[in-house]
Amino acid sequence: MTPSEFLNACFDGKGPNVDADLLNTLRLWPPLTNGLSDSDYRRLPARHKKLLELSDGMDLLEGSYRLFSWAEKSTRTMRWWNKDQTWKFAWRGRAADYYCFGESVLGNQFIYSLAELVTEAEPKVYEVYPVTMEPICAYDSFDHFLDGGFFNGVMDDDYHRRIAAARSELGSFDLSQHLAYMPSPLLSGGRVDVQLMPMTAEAHLTVNGDLFCELAHLQSLEGLQGLDNYEDTEGRLRVRPIWGAPLAN
Repeated sequence: MTPSEFLNACFDGKGPNVDADLLNTLRLWPPLTNGLSDSDYRRLPARHKKLLELSDGMDLLEGSYRLFSWAEKSTRTMRWWNKDQTWKFAWRGRAADYYCFGESVLGNQFIYSLAELVTEAEPKVYEVYPVTMEPICAYDSFDHFLDGGFFNGVMDDDYHRRIAAARSELGSFDLSQHLAYMPSPLLSGGRVDVQLMPMTAEAHLTVNGDLFCELAHLQSLEGLQGLDNYEDTEGRLRVRPIWGAPLAN
């Protein structure tokens, strides 16, 4: 199935208009063939299920933007990614109501609210900033997200230009990895014009959760001497701040 044929099949011939060069970067995967009766799967919006049944996961622009699979492990499965022990535990409940189904290579998550998945036939889709887990934009439905976000949301702005520049420098992106801001915006006054470092996706969001929970509520970082990287009892990469005595007046 070509990307154009996929789009026509997914939207019953009434899909969004997508730039041909962009559409030709879409990488498709084999269709979902089992697990269709799973209760979590049945909660997904109809269009999302149809997409998975045509291609169980996909990515655009050499891995710059991804939609997770249900069963195809090559693209990262939604069920594994949304388990608390994968990365959400580090956020101490802040991501508990998020059902993440896609992302950008910089870690922005495309999510449903679990509450809306239960109560709405067409739940909204939110894009969430991975440094704070705060929504930065919303789409009225999965259809709206595909049209205005995933396929037609690559704008000529600082964020997307940063991804394009990284792709030009590094080539295609490994779907298991993110590019993390180094230092974190929580340590740089919110700046994102910093170095990008490859990191496994789960380590990236775990470390972001550690930093947010330890630092975001503070009025000042005075006395912060550095960060300690360590492995927890589950072998997961973690980070904790190292504090010293406050500076004398």
